[in-house]
Amino acid sequence: MSEETFGQLLRRLRGRLPLREVARRARAGKSYIDDLERDRKWPSRAVVVALDRALEADGALIAAYDASEASVPISDVNPPTAEMGLLRNLGWGDNSDELGEAATKRRELLHIIAGLGATALTPSSEDLRQYFDVNPLVDTQTLNDWERACGSHLQALVTRPADVVHQDLDVDLRTVLLRAKMMADQFGPDHARTRDMARVVSAMSTLNANVLTRLGRHVEAERWWRTARQMADASDDLHLALGVRSTEAGHMLSAGESDAAAILDLIHTAAPIVARSPNSYGAALMELALAKTLSRLGRHGEAIATLERVSDQLATGRLEVTIMPRYWANQQLTYARAVVFSAAGKEAQFLDAQDQILAGNRDYQYPIIARLHAALCIVVCGGVEEGARNAAEVLADVPSTYRTHMIDRAGRMVIRAVPIDRQTRPEVRDLRSMLAIEA
Repeated sequence: MSEETFGQLLRRLRGRLPLREVARRARAGKSYIDDLERDRKWPSRAVVVALDRALEADGALIAAYDASEASVPISDVNPPTAEMGLLRNLGWGDNSDELGEAATKRRELLHIIAGLGATALTPSSEDLRQYFDVNPLVDTQTLNDWERACGSHLQALVTRPADVVHQDLDVDLRTVLLRAKMMADQFGPDHARTRDMARVVSAMSTLNANVLTRLGRHVEAERWWRTARQMADASDDLHLALGVRSTEAGHMLSAGESDAAAILDLIHTAAPIVARSPNSYGAALMELALAKTLSRLGRHGEAIATLERVSDQLATGRLEVTIMPRYWANQQLTYARAVVFSAAGKEAQFLDAQDQILAGNRDYQYPIIARLHAALCIVVCGGVEEGARNAAEVLADVPSTYRTHMIDRAGRMVIRAVPIDRQTRPEVRDLRSMLAIEA
């Protein structure tokens, strides 16, 4: 007897319960759930949790999802970020072809939102505020809904092309910015609801900055990192504030557009926050950022010593933040080890870190980057031709839609590690060509 698929399990657990009722309970689309039951789409974990709760499955759906997720190819993963976004959660039904007042409101709201950007918190948003006063549709969004939306966007980030993720995230991000402004005006900046909404804005801004970094849009990314920091601080969640800053520092390094001095400055400005919780996981994350920056500067001994100083704390702890907890704890120590040990030419230690990344990372780009760091380690240890050839093979296997700026940046690190007198080797020239680097 063949093993039951996730869709078949979902259909069996639904039993006689109508699809529409399941959709209502899970706040998802009826047609989308039908696609899941027919194994035509693969859900995000946030949707699975909602479905498990809606069907009172006592964790059966979640267990089946976790057991089978690793075997799903990247191309098959299609988390419903749009379905989990603003339009899906406003309670307007699940039929995209619906007519009447609901469809009219949807088009009207989309038209207004389309004119918004990252500056939606300025007084020029007053017209839109008045629209929501008359049509308080956003009030149907609870804090839990927004946190679930963050989880859905995170799942999309690690499985789908960056440009697709950015399009879906943009609608929710613009709307949540406006909602945060409305709450601050209504309740004041120190109200619990305002601070909770600031946490959501910070999380979504972090995801957006991450996506923009992957797309190579560094100026925009820098602005969204600033927003993420400011809103984390406004939420008074010091763990979130440290998580955002450590992630920003890591992306500045991966993007390659900032010098080490700028990254060290970001790390040092976090000192007052670290002082409030010096032994926290968040403080240790800032140490990881420092270790990777020291590695960039060629100070390999200091980088390794910094890693070792916080290894035990990071191996056993976790960031005490409730929003997107998987984002902040996703193999941070292991990836830092890979970065530091590959640049230092510590082959045995690097291979141990690489094995952990390849075995446990759900973000498609980091296993690719780990393989490029393997090529870097080979070059640092003297195997220039082999390392360049391996890097070129890794890049050749990456579909163009998934080849992020951060992946290309890792490839360029291999080139820079090649001694000047060996830059003309055929394997190095081939790698240069793949990365569009002039000789």
